Amino acid sequence: MQVYSASLGTEVEHIHAGRLRFLISTNPKRNTIFPDAPTILEKGYDFAVVSGACWTVPAVTPKDIQKKLESALLEAFKDPAVIEVIKKWNMVIEPLGGEALHKMIVQDYKINGELLKQLGLGIYKKS
Repeated sequence: MQVYSASLGTEVEHIHAGRLRFLISTNPKRNTIFPDAPTILEKGYDFAVVSGACWTVPAVTPKDIQKKLESALLEAFKDPAVIEVIKKWNMVIEPLGGEALHKMIVQDYKINGELLKQLGLGIYKKS
């Protein structure tokens, strides 16, 4: 048996064709494309991974400019044309503002950073 872990993308067509089987989601919430697949949290493991992307600006960018950019980006994710492209890419998007993203990153680091440290993985890997 082979097991493969990845962010969904081109794998979706293989899952729909029956060549791959979606077993479990590492996200805290069920995948909207494959809602019947459970999450690792639902299976009783205190572990979740949220993959994502974010836009950043230099730290010296004035707060009013940051807020205008944030507002424009969040509004863009409501646009039907943008939503359609996201669906074509087989992506599940939950747009967050800067403050919410910061909280999520801090929380993720507390949980998964500590786990990586205990396991000696990532930046904590012992040579």
